[in-house]
Amino acid sequence: MTAPRPPGPGRRARRSPDLGFLVYNLLLVLALPELGAWLLAHQLSRRKWRQGWAQRLGLLPRSPAGRRVVWAHAVSVGETMALASIVRALRARAPEAWILVTTVTDTGQEIARRECQGVADEVGYLPFDLLPCVWLALRRVRPAVCMLTETELWPNLLYLAGWAGVRLVVVNGRFSDRNLRRLRWPLAAFYRRLVGRVDRFGMQSAAYAERVISLGADPRQVQVLGNAKLDSALAQAGPDKVKRLAAELQVQEGDRVLVAGSTHASEEEIVLEAFAAVLKREPDCRLVLAPRHPARAEQVGAVIEAAGLRWVRRSSLPGPGARQVQVILLDTMGELGACYALGAAAFIGGSFIALGGHNVLEPVAVGKPVVYGPRMHGQRELERVAREAGVGFAVSGAGEIAERWLGFLEAPELREEMARRAAAVMREHRGAAERYAQVVAEELVP
Repeated sequence: MTAPRPPGPGRRARRSPDLGFLVYNLLLVLALPELGAWLLAHQLSRRKWRQGWAQRLGLLPRSPAGRRVVWAHAVSVGETMALASIVRALRARAPEAWILVTTVTDTGQEIARRECQGVADEVGYLPFDLLPCVWLALRRVRPAVCMLTETELWPNLLYLAGWAGVRLVVVNGRFSDRNLRRLRWPLAAFYRRLVGRVDRFGMQSAAYAERVISLGADPRQVQVLGNAKLDSALAQAGPDKVKRLAAELQVQEGDRVLVAGSTHASEEEIVLEAFAAVLKREPDCRLVLAPRHPARAEQVGAVIEAAGLRWVRRSSLPGPGARQVQVILLDTMGELGACYALGAAAFIGGSFIALGGHNVLEPVAVGKPVVYGPRMHGQRELERVAREAGVGFAVSGAGEIAERWLGFLEAPELREEMARRAAAVMREHRGAAERYAQVVAEELVP
């Protein structure tokens, strides 16, 4: 899956602004009154608004003199988890580097502070993509390399970092059909220029690599390195963590547990309908229900209550009564991978709504089969891998979810076969975090 380092051009000369850059910033200036009012209201509504506000204005931590600096950025939870696995691998390869990790969302910030503790030197928020904010941040951080996850191509950050001679590397890159369809002229021309400013692309799959090349990336600078989210899923399901979680949820060997992960509004009703059908034949079964956004826990709890099921929040455990409930509502962060490891089978959300699904290989990474709805266009490549390996199954509604789940629950030999197939998938795809870390370490060499 790895490829040799492409012939590099050496330290890149400063790149001058172009018309797209000027138009982009002119539009930002025209929209600034409305945009500023919205940002102010948004920041004031957050609990840690003072810290977040200062960093988003560009007041990121200053890097120490004499250290090679990596600025690593992700958006939210899933991307941050994957980035954390890359940062851990990078720290082993470049122990002398000074690493800053930034995120966009508060939940991503929480994950970054927990998962990067002891490996990243600082964690902060990404500055607003306004010229003064980005300029100030770059002056304070002074990165040698900017490591951007997936499709995080912020125009002013790319332009100013490129002008300053910073090496720009995309890791765990993905570019879906839907992303491609959204790009129409003149946006496509502008995006092509952004893509051309990236020095190296590490992509999750060959299809994603082809798409970014079609947008103007130099084929010599594009490599297929796999999906670091699989390494993240394995890290989140370490034996000690799984054992501790089992004790706190009171899950014993031989218990029948199902897991529905990363669900969205309207999907919880489908999952609970399927689970109610399962209970008719497997009355001792339990469900771990994990909404994509834990802040929705109260809303999801009301849905469970309306379904007439006994339930408890994960945050209230350990405590008595966990074995008497039918549904455990996972309202905590960073435990979904361990929950998948405790289950017999999983469901992945985002697949019955226009979003287009979430990472179906996260339960596969811990040996579990997964079912998902018909709308997986946002994860087409990962869905294909799971489906062709015989561990991923598309369903059209609650009835088919229940049928699949019951099939796995009632056939131990089938679960064993699923585990063997999942292990084969992981042998082929694991280790991406190490490969991405190697790319960034190469770019750190002066």
